[in-house]
Amino acid sequence: MNQRQFSGALAVPPGSTSTVTGPDLTNTTGAQGIKVVVNSTAIGTGSITVSIQSKDRASGSYQTLLSSAPITTNTTVVLTVFPGAATTANVSANAPLGECYRIVSTANNPNPSTYSVGWSTLA
Repeated sequence: MNQRQFSGALAVPPGSTSTVTGPDLTNTTGAQGIKVVVNSTAIGTGSITVSIQSKDRASGSYQTLLSSAPITTNTTVVLTVFPGAATTANVSANAPLGECYRIVSTANNPNPSTYSVGWSTLA
C-alpha cells in the first residue's frame, strides 16, 4: 500500500439488527477514491444497504456518493467511488472522495445479519 492509501473496517457486531454508522474519516493522504467490500455471510431474512458519504465541513451535512442495492443474500459486493470511474447504479460512481467521509450500513429490517465491511482508499 502506498502513502496515499488507507484502509480499515466498519465495526459490525455479528447478528447485527441496527444501522451502523462509521466515524468521520479525514482524507489526510490525498486519496482520490475509495473501494468498499461488503461480505455477507449469514444474511438470513435480513437486509442491509451500505453507503459511502462525504461530509460538507461548512454545514456538517452528509451527501451520499454511492449506495449499494439492498443486500439480501450471502454475497460479496464491491462499491467504488473514484474520479473517472464508470457510473454504474449501486456499484460505482464517478466522483472524488473528498476531505471527510464515512461508511454507513443501514439495516432495512429488524432481522439479524452477519456481514463485514472493509474499505481501502485509492490513490
